[in-house]
Amino acid sequence: MNQVAVLISLARHPKSGRLMLSPNDARALAVAKEMADDVRLIHVGETAHALTLRQYLGLGFPSLELIEMTDGADICEVLISYLQKDAPKVILTGLYALGQEDTGLVPYMLAEALSRPLVDRVLSVDTASNTAQQFLPRGQRRQLSLPERAILTISDKAPLTLEYVARRASEGLIHEVPSQRESVASVWSDQWVRESRRPGRRRLTIKSQAHGWDRFTKRLASPGGGGEVIKNDLERSVDRVLEVLAEKKLLPNAS
Repeated sequence: MNQVAVLISLARHPKSGRLMLSPNDARALAVAKEMADDVRLIHVGETAHALTLRQYLGLGFPSLELIEMTDGADICEVLISYLQKDAPKVILTGLYALGQEDTGLVPYMLAEALSRPLVDRVLSVDTASNTAQQFLPRGQRRQLSLPERAILTISDKAPLTLEYVARRASEGLIHEVPSQRESVASVWSDQWVRESRRPGRRRLTIKSQAHGWDRFTKRLASPGGGGEVIKNDLERSVDRVLEVLAEKKLLPNAS
């Protein structure tokens, strides 16, 4: 199977917020590497992120295609315009991007626009039998026959087998491609209504900053709270527990 392409994105580090390669897309690259020797890497974004994109080249790929994304452009429209002119037979993506505001809908929009079947949560591909192993809930697996042209989303349970080499990252080539979105009709122009992003949910806040143990003992000491706290006296603690259980007639020999 030849003509394999992987759509790559940039993720944000959960702590620092810095841009980095996406582990989900790196898994897609590992599967693509098993399918074909010549794999196309395609990214839509800003040319200013070219240095970060070189992390993908360090995984063993000689070049990638960087499609410039202008202000106000939509990633689906840009990808559709580009892929309609020179579409590979099989397109792989990560299960979802990790940019913190991603929906995971890009492969589905591409599948609709390019009229291709989509196979979700793929673990591996066997090119000899032209089949894919699909991840299912509760650890189950399913073997599927692949069509000649398809879009595959790779499961986040797929193995991450590629190794990073800094020399390959510096020697790889980045081919910058100008965006040509003006020739594309929007996929959802007649069906969807664009709205501004809703504000995120408010996080729950703790009214009291006191330690949990302090709140517990304060509650016991409050009027009507009842109870007794015994510290550093195991024998007395056991005796007191037995007394309470006997008073409530919860012991077998209690009458």
